[in-house]
Amino acid sequence: MKHILAVIPLFLLLTLLAGCGQRTRVEAQLDTLDLLVAEHPDSVMAVLEALKDTMDGQPEHLRMRFGLLYVKAFDKTFVHHQTDSIILPVVQYYEQHRDLNLTPEAYYYTGRVYTEMGDALQAMDYFNKALTCIPDRTNSRKLRKLHCLCNAQMGQLFFFQSLYSQSLKCHKQSLRDDLLLKDSVGLVFDYRDIGQSFYFLNEKDSASIYYDKAEQTALALGDTTSLINILLMKVNFFKFEGEYEKALSLNSELLKWVGKTDSVNQGVIYYLQGELYHRHYRLDSAAVYYQKVLEQGNAWAKENASKGLGEIAIMQGRMMDAVGNFNSFIYYADSVNRLQQQEAMMKAHELYNYQLRERENNRLSMENEKKEKWMIVLSSLLLLLSAIICALFRHHRARQLNAQLQITRLKNWQAEQYKSSQKFIEDNNRKIRELQEQLSGSEAQKEQIRQQLQAQIAKLQGQNQLASLTVAEQDGKSMQMAQTAAYKMILSYLKEERIIPDHVWTEVVQAIDKVYEGFSEKLDELHLLNEIDRRVCFLIKMNFTPSEISTLIGRGKSSVSMIRKRLFYKVFGKNGEAGSWDSYIFSL
Repeated sequence: MKHILAVIPLFLLLTLLAGCGQRTRVEAQLDTLDLLVAEHPDSVMAVLEALKDTMDGQPEHLRMRFGLLYVKAFDKTFVHHQTDSIILPVVQYYEQHRDLNLTPEAYYYTGRVYTEMGDALQAMDYFNKALTCIPDRTNSRKLRKLHCLCNAQMGQLFFFQSLYSQSLKCHKQSLRDDLLLKDSVGLVFDYRDIGQSFYFLNEKDSASIYYDKAEQTALALGDTTSLINILLMKVNFFKFEGEYEKALSLNSELLKWVGKTDSVNQGVIYYLQGELYHRHYRLDSAAVYYQKVLEQGNAWAKENASKGLGEIAIMQGRMMDAVGNFNSFIYYADSVNRLQQQEAMMKAHELYNYQLRERENNRLSMENEKKEKWMIVLSSLLLLLSAIICALFRHHRARQLNAQLQITRLKNWQAEQYKSSQKFIEDNNRKIRELQEQLSGSEAQKEQIRQQLQAQIAKLQGQNQLASLTVAEQDGKSMQMAQTAAYKMILSYLKEERIIPDHVWTEVVQAIDKVYEGFSEKLDELHLLNEIDRRVCFLIKMNFTPSEISTLIGRGKSSVSMIRKRLFYKVFGKNGEAGSWDSYIFSL
């Protein structure tokens, strides 16, 4: 009757919205129910059941919103989910139709469904998806709280799988969110869960600090249920640490609130009181509380209470009572063992699934890393190959251009060499004689032919004079070179069979450039000569013989000959005699 009365105000509120259009009315109803579901989940669940038949004809986005709200209300009634048939189409819809608020909420409640179905692997996956949808610096209280809840749920799953470090990390993030939200209720659970994680990590001092914070926050809120749970944790903490006086004192305080908690906690409180009295050898008091456990405790409490009563009966000499108590102990122990085996199997299964998923993730991650490395290697190889091909092409092109330059240079030099040679003069003299013969044999009336022949003779005579002047000029410059201080200095080194020192070469080059203007620049234009090559060329230009050059540079005569042949090949691209290189140097 009370449940129906609680639903009536909701129906009245929803009917006020009936004046709007059908679609708007349904949306407004769902918005209103969403606001009320946290405080009145049972009433909202009843309204949703009443609306279920009317949702079939609604648009898809309203049906999906209804499904999400239905799962949300069901979750808050603390009834375990048995199937994912409702939430799966909802989460698939919101994956395709992204919504800043509803998509992360759909992921969160899908995680909750799989948590209660015992599939920690899928639950963890959906909680992670929800976290990735929520901006880190969101200003929405709703999204911040959802972020907090996802971390809290993941922390519980990690804890259940004995992954206490990961559990602690998640609960600390949940604590940061609740501090930002100033949610005191959430802080109670955060402090409690962090303390519990620290305890199982064997960091007892940190665990004690957070248990105290949880107690103080729950006490300030007046949250008796949470306070009792926290105090029970502290009693067990003191007991396991061997501080039995503190444990007994605190548990005695809990006896005052035993009527304000559920039967499970009542049985635990009575058992702890009996056990602590037992440890202090207050056997009669211990037996009283053990007996209360048998009246209302769970199987685990009854198992331990029966054992305690059997031990007390032996100590007091009541053997028949001891036999009966130990028979009860064996009976309850079998029940507890079955429950523990089921729980252990479930935990092992979930842990195996989790580890299997982690191994698979690691494998995929390693495969991706290998693929990325191979892509980098292949890209690098392609770039290197492209660079090599470009370099080879440029080198080949440079060689072609250099070969063309060498051929042109050789032709030009040969032409110049011929024009300043004795053969050139002889060839011209022969041509002059031939022209003179033609001139003497021609008729007088053919004056025009006579003039042409005389012009050709004059040209050839001019070329001969120019060639003779060039030879004479070279001879003159050779004589001028022989009069320079640098030349005389080299002669003194030659006489003493000494190598020309490095500091003297600057003076030698200056003297050569003064006599043969621009000679060193012409050598530099070749771009192929090292320092030894240059010195050999300078000495050739100064008209020193190969044997003299070998003495002045400290190399063998055969080595000097090889240098001259090599230089000819470098410059002209063809094999030539050492003397041919000397001729080229004389022509520069």
